[in-house]
Amino acid sequence: MGKIWALELELERQSNDEDYSELAGRIIKKDGYWSATSSLLSLEVYPWEVYGIKPFFGIGTGVSFAKVKESVPNTAYYIDDSSSEILLQLSLGIGKKVSRNTSLKVKYEYNDDGHVHLENTNSVQPRAFINHVFAVGVTYHFSSSR
Repeated sequence: MGKIWALELELERQSNDEDYSELAGRIIKKDGYWSATSSLLSLEVYPWEVYGIKPFFGIGTGVSFAKVKESVPNTAYYIDDSSSEILLQLSLGIGKKVSRNTSLKVKYEYNDDGHVHLENTNSVQPRAFINHVFAVGVTYHFSSSR
């Protein structure tokens, strides 16, 4: 888009196992997982460059498909449902160009799907789907101007 702006299409897959939960000050052992498959558009700004390294920050939005499956052994507690939600992402990191069309990036992302709307559950807890992600990766640029 320009010397300091970049528009990125991101596809992400995140998953984590659930081994315990805190409810009313008690730790409860449970089995299950949370996962999310997301597609979003992110606008990143690279305000300056120092020795070929470019710090950046960005904001993005898109759609996330979240799946939750949890149960507490020897109880009737369960969640087994999925939901599509609007995703908001804030990011901060550094990038270094390694060839004409590729960059190496290290970044932190804050992803917020808001409250995942789950109906097939007997849990009374609200389900916020917020992730803090530290990522290292290679980005391909369709334009070599950055």
